[in-house]
Amino acid sequence: THVIWLFFPLLRKSNKILMANLTIFLPENATVAVEKGASVSAGMSLVKATKANHVYYDLVSLFSIKPQALAGILTKKEGDEFVRGEILARKRGILKTRSLRAPFHGKIGRIDRELGEMEIIPADVEDTQPITAPVSGKIEKITKTEITLAFDGILIFAKQGVGRLRKGTLTFLKEADGEVLVADIKQEHAQKILLGGHFSRVELEKAFGIGVAAVLATKLDEGDFAFFSEKKVFDASLLLVAKIDFAALKKYSGKEAVVEGAHKRVLIET
Repeated sequence: THVIWLFFPLLRKSNKILMANLTIFLPENATVAVEKGASVSAGMSLVKATKANHVYYDLVSLFSIKPQALAGILTKKEGDEFVRGEILARKRGILKTRSLRAPFHGKIGRIDRELGEMEIIPADVEDTQPITAPVSGKIEKITKTEITLAFDGILIFAKQGVGRLRKGTLTFLKEADGEVLVADIKQEHAQKILLGGHFSRVELEKAFGIGVAAVLATKLDEGDFAFFSEKKVFDASLLLVAKIDFAALKKYSGKEAVVEGAHKRVLIET
């Protein structure tokens, strides 16, 4: 189940959020398993079985456009049905055309024209996996559409990102100005969140090939976000972070982190 995480800061120091509320939007027909005021630990189930395994695309990052240009690349509108392989968005260029094809049969859900995001919903898909708390905290509010979880931690926003929510140990690999080499990426990095400078396509493919949970880089080559977004199966996250945020993240190397590429953020409990 894909869940949207929205963070609203309560107290901020520099680029770090010391306290925040995490709003977890609930899919249709979700059955909440917690009560308001309850303390929850990371990994605890918040919601029982849910319907529809939704997928979200960050079209602004994928096509390198501004949200205002979204209408010009979409081939479908909200509610339209599609089949596997059908083009959902297309950007024509002088030298090449970039397209986003549907990974399954389904329909278009919500299109957020301010953020440049599109939701797609598979046809006839059931998902019985529970939604769990990514961090420890206290349930502040429960409605039919969302759960608000208060927590202590830092939150850093990336400049660009793609991928799904992943958890792992933040692992410093190379300095912000450094070049990450194939030899730097080892089997021991499987399920880790790697922090480094410039990752080329070769290094990224090796990292995700051995099961790295996420890559946080200060520099990526043109087209890499589109390349990994268009993969039918991409279970990791890839984020481009500013150097000032890289320095903040480096201090937390060795700690557990939560990363969601599609929404461009990194969360670390303090």
